[in-house]
Amino acid sequence: MLKKALKKLEPQKGLPFIVDKGYGAIESLLDRGFEPTIRIKETMRMSIKHPLRKLSNESWERYGKMRYRVEQA
Repeated sequence: MLKKALKKLEPQKGLPFIVDKGYGAIESLLDRGFEPTIRIKETMRMSIKHPLRKLSNESWERYGKMRYRVEQA
């Protein structure tokens, strides 16, 4: 569903795209110029290994505080 919606949006360079779930859409977000901002669970025993998931989690640490705006919309 997210991939279909992204096709309708114009490319946005470096704009964070905050979502709750959407792990399969990380590549689609990057292709459209968005910065994927999806929280990825990381525990003491299970670290994030995939580079795209690491990128998404780093963005979450920067922009995750703005998530309330998404929920209010």
